[in-house]
Formats: sequence, structure tokens, C-alpha cells
Amino acid sequence: MALALIKFYDKKYEESQQYCLIANSLFLKLNLVEDAIKSFILLGKISISMGYYSTALNYFIQGDSIISEHFLEDEFLKAKINYYIAMSNLYLNKISQAIDFAYIAKKKLEVFNDKKSYADVLVLLSLSYAKEGNIAKAINYSKKAKQILSELDYKKDIAEIEDGIGEIFAMFDNYDESFSHLTTALKIKQEIKDNTVPQTLFKLCDNYIKLGQVEKAKEVVMDVLDTLKYEDYEYRIKANEYLYKIYSIENNTSKLEEILINTIKYLETTDYKKELANFYVLLGKLYIDLNMQDLALKYMNKSLDLYKELGII
Repeated sequence: MALALIKFYDKKYEESQQYCLIANSLFLKLNLVEDAIKSFILLGKISISMGYYSTALNYFIQGDSIISEHFLEDEFLKAKINYYIAMSNLYLNKISQAIDFAYIAKKKLEVFNDKKSYADVLVLLSLSYAKEGNIAKAINYSKKAKQILSELDYKKDIAEIEDGIGEIFAMFDNYDESFSHLTTALKIKQEIKDNTVPQTLFKLCDNYIKLGQVEKAKEVVMDVLDTLKYEDYEYRIKANEYLYKIYSIENNTSKLEEILINTIKYLETTDYKKELANFYVLLGKLYIDLNMQDLALKYMNKSLDLYKELGII
């Protein structure tokens, strides 16, 4: 399990999964109940990180079944596993199930003095109600969570909640409130040198685009690019996608061609093959619009070759 945890925190999810499955098998054979449950929880967390939400839900349910079968009285462990079941349902857009299991976790955690875990459940309820469209309850639970975390001085968590509240208000076109919360989140993240600063900046950029304030959106993206290292691949790709969107709105074909070509050159030095293929398609489409058929065919063929190599087509 130690190796599985190390690999998990290093974001080497497939290796972590293999070590965890081996440990899980041993725990079940030796009837080490609590260790088996913890391994199921880790397998579920690994699956969430890999985007396999149904698999994650299955692992968490298996862990919960073991708790029931062995009549374990560890209420905190029960609360924890219900929290993860709720989170998995939320990712699968099963909103009512997410809320039901979040409430179970909430009730169990109220017994304990674990304010951090309790705040996590309140955040989960907030996100669930936001997806359901219940803005009042979403904001109410977010504020409760923020109050608890403020008492504990969990700045990173407070920033995430401010970020979440900002996103919720944007969903309901309340951009004044959205900007207020996103700006607060940004300040905290910059203060603690959090590595998710670009995520908040991209949300600000989304707001500016929706409001038609394209120049401000462009300034935000340029600010992001100025702070990124060469190897910040995912953020660089995202920033260039935003520039593509902005130049498309402006109908600036020369800038569109420039950003697409530069992004392609960058991606050709990385392992992000699917993203490279997608940008080949975008450049091919641009050349079609510009009636430059030879170049359009060249990049469309490049994209097809990559998609075939990746097994997508």
C-alpha cells in the first residue's frame, strides 16, 4: 500500500493501481478488513483521477459492503466512504444519489470534531445543488464550508471554495458576484503560490468572453502564458485554445494561423498526440475557409494519421 500511495501522489495512476490491486488481494485473503476497505478507497480515488467514475463508484460500494458485512463500528470510515460514493455519483451526474449520500456522510461527521472533513461534505453538497440548479442551497452550503475552513486557516481550501462559488454564480449569469469570488480565490492562490492559479484565470477569461469583453479575456490569457514554464503542457494547451477562441471571435485570420502553427510546433515536441491531432484539424479547417486546399489537405491528413495511430478512428 505504501508504494501505491507514493505512486498515487506522484500522479502515476496506473502503477499505483497495480500496487493497490496486489495489496487489496492480500488483504482480502488474510481477512485484514480495515486494510481491505482502505485499499478499495484508494482504488476508487485512483479511478476518479483517471476519469473512470463508474469504476470508482464500484470500488467505493465494495468497500462499503465490507463495512456492512463485518459490522464495523468505525463511523468515521463510514462517513468517508459515503462521501466518496456521493462524489462518484456527482461525477456521473446522478445528482439525487450524490445529495443522499452526502447527507449520510454529513450526519456521521457531525458526531466528530473533524471540521475539515465536514467542510468537504458541505462543499460536495454545494456542488450537487449547483448542478441541480438550486442556487440558494448551493451558495448556503459553500458559505458554511468557507466559515469552517476560515476558522481552521485552510487557505487552499478556502480558495477552492471561492473558486467554486464564482463558477456557480457564472452558471446563473451573475457575473458581478462571480468576478468577486474568483478574484478572492485568485488573490489567495497567488498568496500561497498555489499551482492552480491558471484554472481561476481561465474562469475569469470565460466570464469576459461571455460578456463580450474580448480584449480583457485576451489580457488574462497572455498573463497566464507569461507565468507558465515550457513544461506546463496542459495549461499551455488550454491557454492556446482560449487564444484560438478569442481570435475566432475577432475573425482575425492572421492571428488564428499564427497561434495554430505555434501551438502545433509546441505540441510536436510533446506526448500530447490527441491534442496535436485536434490542432491539425483546426488549422486544416482554417485553410479550407481561406480556400488554400493543398495546405488544408496536408493538415487534415496529418490529423487522420495521428487519430489512426491513437486508435481513435
